[in-house]
Amino acid sequence: MVHASLFSGIGGPEVAAAMLGWHNAFHCEINDFCRKILEYWFPNSKSYENIIETDFTEWRGKVDVLTGGFPCQPFSYAGQRKGHEDDRYLWPQMLRAITEIRPTWVIGENVAGITTMAEQEKISEVGCEESLFEEGDGLYYYRQRQIFTIERVCRDLEGAGYSVQPVIIPACAVGAPHRRDRIFIIANFTNTTSIGRREIHEQVESEISNGEKSVGNGGICTIANNNGTRLQKKRLGRWHSFPSVSPIHRGNDGLPFNVDHLTISFSKWRTESLKAYGNAIVPQVMYEIFFAIEKIEKGEI
Repeated sequence: MVHASLFSGIGGPEVAAAMLGWHNAFHCEINDFCRKILEYWFPNSKSYENIIETDFTEWRGKVDVLTGGFPCQPFSYAGQRKGHEDDRYLWPQMLRAITEIRPTWVIGENVAGITTMAEQEKISEVGCEESLFEEGDGLYYYRQRQIFTIERVCRDLEGAGYSVQPVIIPACAVGAPHRRDRIFIIANFTNTTSIGRREIHEQVESEISNGEKSVGNGGICTIANNNGTRLQKKRLGRWHSFPSVSPIHRGNDGLPFNVDHLTISFSKWRTESLKAYGNAIVPQVMYEIFFAIEKIEKGEI
């Protein structure tokens, strides 16, 4: 299967795709440091910089699974939660890319805070005082409607022809030593497989449960150095125990390659590595979603 990513970070979804033997077609990341990491570990993937300036129509019909961790700052409890008024609110750009690429599957990723974020939808005229009470000074009354941002995202995807199911999965669901709630907005183009909302939710839960039982503490993954070789095609390993170090760390976040190793060559970005770890998704979670999608595509469920 062919995978591509938007707002790619340091490549958590790429790691999960590589573990399944999928082809990573392209990534798109504006941060210089993160893009260097992506180009180092995934040199055979096309590299884009700014999603706003990129036309993705050349990929139309060529991508099976498109992922995108669109910026979380407008929705995060750690920020000012300005929502669509934040200049980092880039969901419309991801939606544009989706309509240009038309992938079979879309997986949007964000912080759980997006589920409580509301934005203004429209202002409706209710009526004037004369029409309501037969006399008055001519003042008009208006009603302002709001919509949750997650509902906006789901509506936009449904309007583009996708069946959508948001699922919140914490990193500890796959054995990580920290909670790290993230929402994964899983969408399937309805003219293809058209899996139902309940079915994809149950399948992902099943894969996470089966993975815990079948893998245990084995299967530590590795990644080849800068030659395009894919990761071993086997299920990712689990964590042995809860460490005492900060959860913002390569091992705890499930990344098989060492971002800090590259900062020797790119010393001016040495302080960027910690931020990159903190923003990265846990690949093991995305792996289980990918694994469920692959089973669906193969007709195994």
